[in-house]
Amino acid sequence: MKSNEVTRRAVLAALGAAPLASLLRPGWALADSPVGPPVARIEPVSETLWGETIADPYRWMESPKDTEWEPFMRGQGEYARRVLDSIPGRAALRERIGALSGDAAVTSQVQTGGGRVFYEKRPAGADAFKIFFRNGGGGEERLLVDPGVIKEDGKHVSIDWWRASPDGRHVAYGQSPAGSEMATAHVIEVETGKVLPERIPRTPFVGALWLPDGSGFFYTRLADSAEIGSVDLFRDMVVGLHRLGTDPKDDLKVLARGLHADVPLEPFEIPVVIPDPTSDYVLAMAAGGVRRENPLFTARLADVLAGKPQWRRACEVADEVVGFAARGGELYMLTTRTRPMRGCCAPRWPSLPSRRPRSSCRKAQP
Repeated sequence: MKSNEVTRRAVLAALGAAPLASLLRPGWALADSPVGPPVARIEPVSETLWGETIADPYRWMESPKDTEWEPFMRGQGEYARRVLDSIPGRAALRERIGALSGDAAVTSQVQTGGGRVFYEKRPAGADAFKIFFRNGGGGEERLLVDPGVIKEDGKHVSIDWWRASPDGRHVAYGQSPAGSEMATAHVIEVETGKVLPERIPRTPFVGALWLPDGSGFFYTRLADSAEIGSVDLFRDMVVGLHRLGTDPKDDLKVLARGLHADVPLEPFEIPVVIPDPTSDYVLAMAAGGVRRENPLFTARLADVLAGKPQWRRACEVADEVVGFAARGGELYMLTTRTRPMRGCCAPRWPSLPSRRPRSSCRKAQP
């Protein structure tokens, strides 16, 4: 407790204890902002999903054509602005935070490939993150992708995801317009900065997972039947394989619900195929939204590329596997389950000798 008090005092001293303390005065928002926010109309819509009847009073907000939608949102924004601006000491606090961190560059998501170092950085004073790289750790910094100079149908764009190829020759990235988070996959040639002509639309959040030789990548996209704004938008997502220099319309469908009986997928489980540069195998995961425990399957990479995979289950939800890593011919799994895994989580790669799982870190051949 004492160490926490010291930390709290240090923070208050750095930001200005008096202004921050004044924020805690009861009733300040009501006293300083007598006009409340706009009230949304209630228009209940009921539907039955998986046997449960759900009433949604605000479904009308999902229609951008509704004439009350934009005024309501703008009114909410104006009210929030008035409330925030009325906080005693806020201006001084904001100025102090800006002085301490507002002009600092922020770097994240460091990746390597082919002797190059790639990273995402928001330069000092910039509004968006950009992708940079260096030839070696001590090389000169070079800008690769700058969303600030890209326009799509006259709208600004964001970089939702990106991944460098193992050989460092290419970077695939998802670019979405106006904060829509509905990315289209692009590929850029690192040495020349040339953006390749192929585009893969409707790849919202599962980025490129490169083949070990860098000739292409697996990706997860929306189903062809998915409609933007529909409650079924993320239903029956598909894993595809794209080869550089080819038309995405010809991409191989690798995984989808009903495609392979050995990989049963629920309608809203998200399939992901994960290769590893050290291995001749790939992993398939059936991701269940916020669920940490997801089923895993393995298959030989060569068979997957040939369109004839023989998938084998490595674990299921009940095995409580919350982490995994493949290296060479071995698959390591971390589980929160206290008793030994049985059956589906036994060693699976027949070319290597069996190894018994140990402790909570399970080591097995996929």
